[in-house]
Amino acid sequence: MLASALDGLAKQIDYESNREIRLSRCIWYTPDFIIGKRLIVEVDGGIHDLDYRRTPDRIRQRALENMGYSVYRIRNKQVEGSPFDVAGKIVDRYYQLMEVESEKKTLSPKIRKIYNPARLEPLSKDLERLVPAWTRALNSKLTFENWSASYFQKILSEFDMRLVTNQCAVERMILYLLGLNVLDKQDAEKNHAGKMIDFESFHSFFERALAILSEMFADQFADIYLKNSFNITAPNFIKNLVFVGGPRAKPGIISIKDADTLESNIESFNRNFSEEGITVEKNDVAIECREELEKLKRRTEYDKISSYRWLSEWIDLY
Repeated sequence: MLASALDGLAKQIDYESNREIRLSRCIWYTPDFIIGKRLIVEVDGGIHDLDYRRTPDRIRQRALENMGYSVYRIRNKQVEGSPFDVAGKIVDRYYQLMEVESEKKTLSPKIRKIYNPARLEPLSKDLERLVPAWTRALNSKLTFENWSASYFQKILSEFDMRLVTNQCAVERMILYLLGLNVLDKQDAEKNHAGKMIDFESFHSFFERALAILSEMFADQFADIYLKNSFNITAPNFIKNLVFVGGPRAKPGIISIKDADTLESNIESFNRNFSEEGITVEKNDVAIECREELEKLKRRTEYDKISSYRWLSEWIDLY
């Protein structure tokens, strides 16, 4: 219905529907509509109101916006009730966006768009299911020195030869490995002992991971894929430091109980990862934390909510 209405109202505006946008070897999106070069329109049904869809929707939208797109969300019922009115609003939004684009310089996107990626072997269900167990087994054998492509190829071939050629599987394993190797930072001078992540060490592992993927697959985009994957979930990573005490792969390694410690972790993350083009915006972290507090309210876990009063005050600043 909406496509038909757009055909009637926007004859001079090119648009595509359900075109794949690939961000990494494992991650791609197929937005409902891409209007021109910058405007994405998503038509949402009631399923998008369910808890399990909220976080993926936010992550997806943030990723698309970090690529330079503007995302406009509308509801199924709006289209069903008046498709031409909705199409008109989309056209107005498109021209507003073009006007803004012409008046200011566009910032460089935080996520690189991948054009015409080589189609490698997809991640099969059995490989996907076994990746966490294999990653923990690999981690038990690793030292910082043997984070190398040759060592990874040797160990992965012992698990399953398919891993050596499946870039998506290795990308998933490396992201999981990075979570398993997060350390806390002792900083007695600032009284942050046990409350700060050692992002300098974490970045060193990340640099090794970039080199491993690039060497294993001789892929000029391999490092971009990994950076994109991490950039997409970085605000969620910081949120987990607050609510889980670390990545979900390694919870309870630090404790954040005040706004100063939270901001210190964000600043340390950005200081160490900005050279990779990876940064976290405080307002994005606030959005993730606000949604997590809402989940606690929906589960009526008010005893936990009371311990995050400081966090609610910090969220209100953004």
